[in-house]
Amino acid sequence: MTFNKLTLNQGFIYLTVAMCTLFLAYSEFFKNLSIVLMLFYLLYQLITNNIAITKDAINISIIAHLLVVLLGIWIGINSQESLEQFSDILKIVVVFLFFREADLSYVSLETIVKFITIGFIMAIAISMVDYYAYNSSHLKLNSVGSINRSATYIMYFFIIMLVLNNFFKSKTTRILLFIGLILSGASLVLGGSRMAMFSIPVVLFVYAFLDEKFSLKRISLLVASFLILLTLAIVLFPDSRVISRFDQGFNDPARIQIWLSSIYAWLEHNILFGIGMGNSISIDVHNYIDNARTGSINNTHQLYLDMLLERGLLGFLTFFSFIFSLFSYGLQKEYKLLVRLLIFSLLLMGFANITFRYEFAILFVIITASVLNPTIKKE
Repeated sequence: MTFNKLTLNQGFIYLTVAMCTLFLAYSEFFKNLSIVLMLFYLLYQLITNNIAITKDAINISIIAHLLVVLLGIWIGINSQESLEQFSDILKIVVVFLFFREADLSYVSLETIVKFITIGFIMAIAISMVDYYAYNSSHLKLNSVGSINRSATYIMYFFIIMLVLNNFFKSKTTRILLFIGLILSGASLVLGGSRMAMFSIPVVLFVYAFLDEKFSLKRISLLVASFLILLTLAIVLFPDSRVISRFDQGFNDPARIQIWLSSIYAWLEHNILFGIGMGNSISIDVHNYIDNARTGSINNTHQLYLDMLLERGLLGFLTFFSFIFSLFSYGLQKEYKLLVRLLIFSLLLMGFANITFRYEFAILFVIITASVLNPTIKKE
């Protein structure tokens, strides 16, 4: 179905989807506007009984997680900070429910992936110009922010490109996704995130394990490409952040102090609901570690500890119930591979960073929910 044949309501939804996916990595304004439109659409459709929320473990667990975070606003140590941070989780849940439950029979998975790819190419091209031509401090996506946040988004995008680059029949789409694969692979190396650089080989080998059609030749080619990029970075930019991060390896005493302080702070406060979203900034590492190398925790730099500290044991359990339900959901082989590889990368990088928040979590739920939505044309 072409755009000019859509009804007014369908055209509105189509443009909302396009706005969100095209500008997710670059524009805060258009991203937030599209999510507000999704929220109003969902509320209207629910009130008029045009759609119903699927009652399964996936939806129940993510809605339960949202409720735990909501209760944590008043139970935590700073309600004002938690209230401001709550919108991050609300956005993720709204986007997930929209892409899973809305009638998107006139929007294909191919279209969604193409929009995401075009948006990424635009955002990373601008970032590379800022980084190399105007000496920006690091490679980052405009709407996503810091090095590790951008690296998490790029890793999720890289996996989408890796799994789907030969899935669609359109030659134009395949070329576009191949460009996205090359750019995202290069960006993971050049971005200077240790989390991303050390995760790439592991993700590739897990992909090879999960995909029975994935040949040793292809995995060797991808690993060789990674090593070539790293070698070029060492030769051409010996004093760059990339090399310094690679040389540092897994050595990070300050981060270990943050992790230990997060555990102590969680045990000191509300174990079930945590200290409230965003309140890590109020926890001083000096209160738990002598000669601490940093001040406030600010960011636990760890998915698992972030869940426990800010959302408590209930937040931890509801979140991982959501992840486990997604992982075990019955899907066709290609989609199961995509969802499981995204989940694996989320859990792997979660040992070194927060991997379910901000724009990268929205990207994660757009893809997983689109795969689950029976109305979206998959091929």
